[in-house]
Amino acid sequence: MTRPTKHARTISKLREANALAWEPCLLLFDYFSKQRTTPRETEINEIQSKLKISRRDMAELVKGILDLRLGKRIVGRRGRSSRIKWYFLLPSIAEVARGQADKLQEVGGSDLDDELVDYAFKLRDDKPPVTMRLFSDLTEREVERLYLFQKSLVK
Repeated sequence: MTRPTKHARTISKLREANALAWEPCLLLFDYFSKQRTTPRETEINEIQSKLKISRRDMAELVKGILDLRLGKRIVGRRGRSSRIKWYFLLPSIAEVARGQADKLQEVGGSDLDDELVDYAFKLRDDKPPVTMRLFSDLTEREVERLYLFQKSLVK
C-alpha cells in the first residue's frame, strides 16, 4: 500500500487550480516561479499590484492560499498592510501546481508556526532574570532594532 505524501491534498488542489486555468491563479503561479527568494511575508496589496488584478480576484486568491494552507493571513494593524506569511517556498508552489515537482519545500523547516525561544537575562543581581520571548531565527537587522528599542526605554 502506498503511503500518501505529506501535503497530498494541497498538492492535488494546486494542480486542480492550475488545470482550471483561471487567469489570476495562473498569474500568481507565474509570479511565484520568478521569485529567487521567498520573503517571510508579502503584503497582499503588493501581490495584487504585481499581478494587476481586481480586489475581488485578489480576495479569491487569498481565500485559496488560506484554504490550502500555503500561508497565514496577518491582518494589518497600526499602519501596516495585511500580508501573507508563507509556509512554502514560492517557486516550489508554482512547480508543484504545474506538475514540475512532486513536493512542496517548506520555509524554515518542518514547523509551520513561528518558533519562539525564551531568553533569560540576569539584569540585576538581587532580582530574578528577565525573560524575553523572541523568534529563533532572528536576523541581525531585527537584533539591531531590538537594541534600539531597548535603548529608547532609558529616560
